[in-house]
Amino acid sequence: MTSPRFDLPTSNVSRSEFLNPYFFYLPVGFAWLWYAMKSGHLMFGTAVNPRIKNAGLFNFSKKEINTLLPEWHRVRSFTHCFQNKISLEKALLENCIAFPFVIKPDRGLRGIDVHIIHNREEFESITLRKDNDYLVEEFISDANEIGVFIARKKNGELTITGITHKVYPSIEGDGKTPLIHLLQKHPRYKNSYLKLPEATLKRFDTIPSKGEVLSLSTIGNHNRGTMFLDGTKFYSEKAQHQLMRIFEQMEGIDYGRFDIKFPSLSELENEGSFKIIEFNGAMAEPTHIYDPSYSYFKAVGVYVKHIQLLYESFQFRKRLGGRPLSILETYQQLKLHRKK
Repeated sequence: MTSPRFDLPTSNVSRSEFLNPYFFYLPVGFAWLWYAMKSGHLMFGTAVNPRIKNAGLFNFSKKEINTLLPEWHRVRSFTHCFQNKISLEKALLENCIAFPFVIKPDRGLRGIDVHIIHNREEFESITLRKDNDYLVEEFISDANEIGVFIARKKNGELTITGITHKVYPSIEGDGKTPLIHLLQKHPRYKNSYLKLPEATLKRFDTIPSKGEVLSLSTIGNHNRGTMFLDGTKFYSEKAQHQLMRIFEQMEGIDYGRFDIKFPSLSELENEGSFKIIEFNGAMAEPTHIYDPSYSYFKAVGVYVKHIQLLYESFQFRKRLGGRPLSILETYQQLKLHRKK
């Protein structure tokens, strides 16, 4: 990219990067309560993103969110209630999606149970929960992935608040150590290597050649080894303008994170060539806080700042007549969410 920081070795790990999430959620929870008191509504955040059910906090469908994305920039997808492999294979044919493809829970969070299926062997080996709704998407092979966080200020202005540059996990061989031992010694992968894709797990006993760099996964999830870097200041105004040009067309979207793939920075800047693979609403994390250079207190500060921005988005929607969920409505929606 445009900065040597994107060439940081994946062995760079901060002390706070892999803390239990509750170390972040506790102070963020207090910030939420503070703005809830200011707003007079415990669930003030549910008033934003009026086009998305419950603002994208809970009991929402990723497929329904996908339909809000500009057609030119969204991936082909369909939802499927899994019964058996035959029913899924038939649905793939009907929707013209071939290998490789992505399958993930339609109502899942934090990248849990996400699979990239490259071939029939992997297709036969995956384990899916029966009667669960899954979102099946075409796989976008573009080399670059970013998370772009947006928030609407109380004056109605939409702004980019952070860009996460994602570095997919890879490891270099030494010609004598099996892959599994390289992973077990690696600061970033030692606690997450068992979450790597099936194709990588099957190579554990192989010995990579000296200097050989093995790609471990192309799933951009932090809990599966992808390194997240704060790329906000390294993406040009031109690139950010191309992104904002699309985001501003999406009425009823105020707050959240777009996960985006694109072929190259020049194509992003000059042609606006990118695909939105997912939008996460009010539940979204500003994932650039997981940059290895961030201290715990800096990361918490950025997260808390985004709760303030969520409150500003609420103020904007309130002026337009928006109403958050009541406590009773929230309880009912959470009950439905758990059932699904």
